[in-house]
This record gives sequence, C-alpha cells and structure tokens, in this order.
Amino acid sequence: MSVADNPQLALFRSVAKGDCASVLELIRQGIPVNCKDEANFNLTPLIRAAWSDNEDMIRLLIAHGAALNDCENQTGATALHIAAQQNNQRVAKSLIEAQAHVDAVDKNQQTPLMACAALSHLEIGKELLKAGADTDMQQKKGFTALHFCVEHNHLEFARLLVEFDAKLDVATKPEADRHTPFTMAALMGHLELLQLLSNAGADIHMRCSRGNALELARQSGVQEAVAFLDVLYKQRHIEESTMSIPRQLDRPQQQSESDTETSETETETSEDDTDGEAAAAGQSGAIHSSAQLRVPARGQPVHRVQEHPADQVRNLRLDAQQQQQQQQQQQQQQQSPRQRSATGGSELGAVEGISNSFRTWKIKRNDKPIGSGSFGVVYRAFTDKNQFVAVKVVKVANSANPQQLKQAIRNEEKGVRLLSRLNHRNILRFLKTDRDHLGNFLIFTELLSGNSLSGILEEYGVLTEDGIVNFTRQICSALDYIHTCNPPVLHRDLKCSNVMLTNEGIIKLIDFGLAKEILTSIAYNPTGIVGTPCFIAPEILDGRHFTDKSDIWSLGCTLFEMATGAPPNADKQSVNAVMFAICNKPMPKMPVRHSRNLHAFYNACVQKQPRLRPSAAELLNSPLLKAASTHTEV
Repeated sequence: MSVADNPQLALFRSVAKGDCASVLELIRQGIPVNCKDEANFNLTPLIRAAWSDNEDMIRLLIAHGAALNDCENQTGATALHIAAQQNNQRVAKSLIEAQAHVDAVDKNQQTPLMACAALSHLEIGKELLKAGADTDMQQKKGFTALHFCVEHNHLEFARLLVEFDAKLDVATKPEADRHTPFTMAALMGHLELLQLLSNAGADIHMRCSRGNALELARQSGVQEAVAFLDVLYKQRHIEESTMSIPRQLDRPQQQSESDTETSETETETSEDDTDGEAAAAGQSGAIHSSAQLRVPARGQPVHRVQEHPADQVRNLRLDAQQQQQQQQQQQQQQQSPRQRSATGGSELGAVEGISNSFRTWKIKRNDKPIGSGSFGVVYRAFTDKNQFVAVKVVKVANSANPQQLKQAIRNEEKGVRLLSRLNHRNILRFLKTDRDHLGNFLIFTELLSGNSLSGILEEYGVLTEDGIVNFTRQICSALDYIHTCNPPVLHRDLKCSNVMLTNEGIIKLIDFGLAKEILTSIAYNPTGIVGTPCFIAPEILDGRHFTDKSDIWSLGCTLFEMATGAPPNADKQSVNAVMFAICNKPMPKMPVRHSRNLHAFYNACVQKQPRLRPSAAELLNSPLLKAASTHTEV
C-alpha cells in the first residue's frame, strides 16, 4: 500500500524521518495523533518517535494530544520505556515533564527505572527518581531495580538507588530463589556492591533458597568477597553478642504495671530475621547466649580477647567510616548553597536525637488521640528506642478497590521517605511508615508540644499583626526550603490547622497532604477534593497540576485566617459556592486595621494567575517580612 493510499503510514514515516513540518501538516489534515500501526505491533507515533532522540518531535506530538501512556502490543512498552531502554535522555526528560507515568509496567511488570538499572542509564534514572519513580516495585520474578543493578554489576546506579532510599532487603519470588540484592551480590562475587549494601544497612543474615551470603560467595569462587563476608559476619556477631548482655541482665522477670497498661499491639518494621540470627551465631541457638561469648582462659591477657578478630575488623570499621565521610563530603559539594545551609543556620537544622530505627512501638491502652482530621487519628507512641513519637493511624481496611489502595499506599510510603530527608527547623520531622495488625497505614513523626494555629485562634482569638508577621515569616522560610529542594517538595495542604506553634514559639509545618490518596481510594469522592476547599488555588479547581504557586495561594489564605479567624469565602453556604467564588469572584479583602504592607502581601499571594504570584523567596524579601527577618528567634 502506498503512502498516498494510507495517510497514517505517511505520518509514521514522517515521524521516523524526524520531519516535524510534515508531521504537523498531516495532523492539521486530520490524521489522528494516536493512530496505531497495526502492521508493526500497534506502535503509536509517540512510541515510534521515542526510538530516536528527537526532542522536538516528542514535544510536537505531545502538544497535539499524543497519549503518553499507550503501549505497543509486543512487549507492552510505553514511550518512556523505549526512551529509557535506548538511553534517549532528551526524549525521556520531555516525557517525564509532560507527566508520563514513571511507574508504568510492561508485560514483564518491568518499569522504566528497572530498564535504566539493567542498562546503567544513570541520567535517565536520576530524572525518573526525581519525578517520584518507585524504587521498590517488583517485576514478574520479583526483581527490583536494585536487583537489576546487582545482576549487571552497576555500582553507580546502585549508589543512586541507595541515595533515594530503595529498600535493601526485598526478596525475589521462589522461582528466582528468593534472592535479596545482598545475597545476589554474594553469589556473583561483586565485592564493591557487597560493601555498598552492607554499609547502607542491608540485612547480611537474610538467606535465599540457596543459603546465606557467605555460603553463596564461596560458590562464586571470588576469594575477595569470601574474605570480606567472613570478616563482616564475625564483626556483626561480636557486636550483637556484646550488645545482648545488658538486655539479658536488665530484662525484668515479670511484666511491669506500665507494660500491662499498654496495647498488646506491637509492629515490627523489619523482615523476619530468625534465619539471620542463626547465621550470625554461626551455629544453632540464639546469639544472646552468654556461653557464646569468648572468655579469656586463665592467665590469658585480656587485651588479646578485645583485639579479636585482629586487625581485619578494625580495618573494616575504618573503611566504612572513611567511605561514609567521603559520601557526606560529596553530598555537601553537590548541594546548593541554600541546601548546604540546612545543617547550620539559625533557620535550619534537623531535630536532634530522634531515631527512626525503632522496630516496635506501643500505644497506651485507652489513650486518647492527641489529634484527628480527615485523614486519620494521631496518637502518642513509645518505641523500643525509649522515645516518644507521634503516629497517625489511617484506617484503610475496608477498601473497595484493593489495587488502587495498594498503589496509593506505595505512593504515600514514597512520599514519607522523601519528607524524611527534609532538614528545617520549621518542618515537622517525618520518620517512617508502617502497617499495623489491622492493615491500617501508619505515619510516624516527631512528637510536638504546643498547639495548632487554628487551635490558638479558637482559644485566644485573632492574632496581632506582629504575631501574623512572625508566623508568616517562619512559614515562608519553610516553603522556600521545600520549593528549592531537588526534587522540589510541595505542601499541598497549607492552612492554620496544619501549622503548629511549639511551646518555644517555633512554627512547624505538618501533614504535607499525606494520606489523601489513600482516603480517596477507599471512599467515593466525585470532586476529587478532600476537606475544606477554602484554601485551594483556582488552578487546582480548574483541573490543572499543583505547583509551588498553589502553596503560595494557600499561604495567603492562611494569613487571612490568622487575621480574621476564618479562611476566605468561609461565609459561603456550600462547597460549590466556595469553589465558584474562588474561580470567578474577587478574593475577600483583609481587615482595614492592618498595615499596607500586609494588605500587599496578601493580595500578591491570592492572584488568580499562578505566574503572577511571587515565590516564597521573593516573599521573604517583601517589605512585610524583610524587617521581621532581623529579629532574633527563640
């Protein structure tokens, strides 16, 4: 069939040639941009364009409505899969920017990130991870992206995944021998990957169907890997054995009264490590037995026992410390000046002393919640690290759509991992996620003392302008920090009820829109909007994507709430009336008692067009806040 007889064939040939002018003309003539080449695995023009590194062609097709997530019928690959496989970086970036599904799966349940990991396409991998690609998805045999890195010995890509908090101990399916990345690295004798994974916290005692890591390394015949694991196992065995003695001696014989008051529910966040403990001991029986500790014989100098297993263990520790220091130096060099200041300035700094490495936790029986909202109930919990934390419990057990719920939970886990890396004095410290015995989703954070701004407004009335300026400056500082992170972080739910004031006078942003996706997956919600719409920017109500400028709109509404006791348009009689007013009516004005600078600040934040709103950095330099920044904080 000739091109003249088949205009769609002409479109595909023009795409293959990179002839943008001809493609544009054919689209204008009415050739569907999402037509499929039935003779060639149902390729779409966009998928065909992804084979070549032609960014202009990709952008042209996207601009005219090309479906981003269509797949061909041979392998089930999308355009983003093809770009990732071919290492077409500009095409991949254009697709990601256009919101292509970064976790799309082909017929083998393989994602674009897995393709990059298998081929060591580092730059596209970085773009996918910045866009939120899930590091822990598994293909048909249970391989994650980290498994592919290990299989092909791609050390740098593995470092990248570790940096983005990929889970280290995911096991493949039985047909793939239940390998973790660590056991797979041992089987293949990949010494540097073994060092990377062990330093990152991989469970070295987990076993696959073929044995533990040391046994597998011996099968590989790589003596360097065998020697490394031999020393590593001895080191861990000594550390775990010596650490077990105080616990053994101090454990009470009977349960205390305080223990009987606590909930019987305890949640383990780690995998089953029974096999690991046995491997650590090197023999049957628990590693906590004091009989397994080496005791000096009569007349033997004590220092000989303390030096066991000689210099190898000390050298291993020194190597790990040096590698950790080098990684920290590299991270500091890669950070922007604003991000580097996160560890030292008066504005910035993480909460000291809070550990997210706890494995069990308890909520006191009949304890009242310390907070509640649309997305869950918050309790105080006590961990096995002897610290109090806050835990938000999101009930998800009665989902009508299990697959949608599973994806929603995966996205929330990924969001909390991202938030746990934030380091700013005005941002709540996020710790980890978990599931309890009822299947509820749990979000752990630092435990704050104080009250929300909405609680303060309810109890004490509206704030003075000095208070508004002080709190707004701290909120802006936090927004400036998250909006300039790499990748940027958006709050998505800024309002007075999600802003805490500690007893020391420090503002803390909380919630960050977490658990919304889980809630919408278990409840019918025709508008897609959860909670009060008074703080939602008009572009969101219009169906556009959330941006940093949407947070700025919510900041303006929060400022209005601090000044008046209620958000803008709260007087409307219905949700629909509120949304109509936001999109079509002028925003309510601030009370006349406030200064011209405060009026100007509010008006700038609630511009209908996002491009007209200032950034958080620009707001910090506004006349209203610039003077406040000279004040010394508590």
